[in-house]
Amino acid sequence: MGARAVRRAIRDGLPAWGVFVALLREPVLLMIGLLVASSALHAEERRPTRGERLALEGRCEVAIPELEKELEEVPSPESAHVAWRLGQCELRARDYARAAATLERALAIDPSLAEANLDLARARYHSGDLDGADAALRAGESLSGDAVWQLYRGMVDLSRGDAAAAVQALQRAVDINKATFQTRADPQAVEPAASYYLGIALRAAGEEDRARETLRGVADSWVGTDWATQANRALGRASGQAAWVMLGAGMEYDSNVVLAGRDTPLPADISDQSGFRGVWLAQGAADLAKWGDTSVGVQGSYLGRAHVKSDLQEFDSHFPTASVWLNHALRGDTHLRLRYDFGYAWVDNDPFLDSNGGRLSLIHAWSERSSTELFGTLFVDDYRVPDQDVPDPLNPLGLSCASPGVICGPSGLNERNERDRDGWGGGAGISHVWVLPVAGLPITPPSLSGGYTFTKFSAEGREYGHQAHRVFLGLWFALPWSLGLDLEGSYTNRIFDHPSTFPNQDALLAAASAPNHQYLLSQLHRREHAFTGEARLSAPIYDPFSLTAYYRYRDNRSTSDVFDYDQHVVGLVLNVTFARSQ
Repeated sequence: MGARAVRRAIRDGLPAWGVFVALLREPVLLMIGLLVASSALHAEERRPTRGERLALEGRCEVAIPELEKELEEVPSPESAHVAWRLGQCELRARDYARAAATLERALAIDPSLAEANLDLARARYHSGDLDGADAALRAGESLSGDAVWQLYRGMVDLSRGDAAAAVQALQRAVDINKATFQTRADPQAVEPAASYYLGIALRAAGEEDRARETLRGVADSWVGTDWATQANRALGRASGQAAWVMLGAGMEYDSNVVLAGRDTPLPADISDQSGFRGVWLAQGAADLAKWGDTSVGVQGSYLGRAHVKSDLQEFDSHFPTASVWLNHALRGDTHLRLRYDFGYAWVDNDPFLDSNGGRLSLIHAWSERSSTELFGTLFVDDYRVPDQDVPDPLNPLGLSCASPGVICGPSGLNERNERDRDGWGGGAGISHVWVLPVAGLPITPPSLSGGYTFTKFSAEGREYGHQAHRVFLGLWFALPWSLGLDLEGSYTNRIFDHPSTFPNQDALLAAASAPNHQYLLSQLHRREHAFTGEARLSAPIYDPFSLTAYYRYRDNRSTSDVFDYDQHVVGLVLNVTFARSQ
């Protein structure tokens, strides 16, 4: 089980994506046919060049510049083999447009190089050129006894809407694979991709019972792989992993640890609002039970932070969470999900927040490349650290403060009560995920997500009661060398029920020079516009290890100076992932 596969399983609510785009994202299939040693090659009497040997050894990062040089030096028709291996390496790097051009050059030099047609079909398919892929498969039809050829034949037919033809080709791919290969590790084996797409093709052909049986086989036999996750989503049930755990540790820099307002002075005991801190995290999940199309599981997480600067260590935190979920498939393309969440936070080793919440979701897959989730939420927050009351004037009319030089608040205002954040809220929203196949990109077409959420929160005190409207947009890219890039941005408009009980800086300055040292509050209702952005780059190192680099930005523009701030966070975390199959 790879770290990347578990990270994908963590993302709740993702649909079963594209008929052909899903293939592009799976490392299992990226290796299919890239270094396949053909019978024709075994029979060759010519001596391979150094670049060809490097390519056959899987050292494409070294082979590509060597092959490019040899391609200009080796005479025809031998140069066709050089171009073929160069095209295979470009396929491995997911540079599909360049791979297609290189393989076309190889076939122009030597049209009898039949296996190059199969690689050309793969390159064109992954770049979204279905007609070109179909033509290349027909040109290489002498390889129709090859499981890889039948796999791509079926996927091209499925993508073009010919479900019946796709079923025939994919069934042949499954049968050939079963008769030919004894181990899953064989680089020419096409499972579980062939069975997964066979299940999708059977569904498209109206054979729902066979489709579900085939998809269950993938989900149950390939537990811990991305294909099992895809199959479970297509079945409308939770991930087939019995259990997984991901641990991580690293460092991050925060430009505004205390979330200080732009024009707000720092507390006297804090010299700088920015600093470095250590971070450590844990995430995990386990399936508890399954019966029919219903499943139950648990999920948990922990996030800890420890600051390097001594004057920021009062912001050290621990935040464990736990969830229980129930998933039920209403039919093949629609399922219902109920989840309960609990979280408890400590700040500076003192209890800070106790949170309980629930989420009910209805998820419908419109196709194999898009799905929509409608959801509703309820939550209750209990903050364990109360705010402090600001002294009132001695005179009820507000003529003077208690002590000379002390600034006091408005008469009769109990800030401790009015700033009580305890309360409950609810919301509703919609999100949609789909894949955008873009021909010619050297990377996998992006997965695009977006949505809207409305939230209403009622607090014990008048400071924090509000309603919020949030919109978000996300993009996921698969990059060469199995890198993954996640981008997300959001905008939130918060409309508060009352004016703020916190004074603005100009009010404090005026109070400092006023005879009675009493500040005045704005009578305008508090409003906030929050903008967030995040970028995460994930890189596998050596299974089960991976690295995640990230950047987060938050700009909270508020009519109250205390809540008007921005923040930049940059971090690097080393992850290790473990999984246990059923």
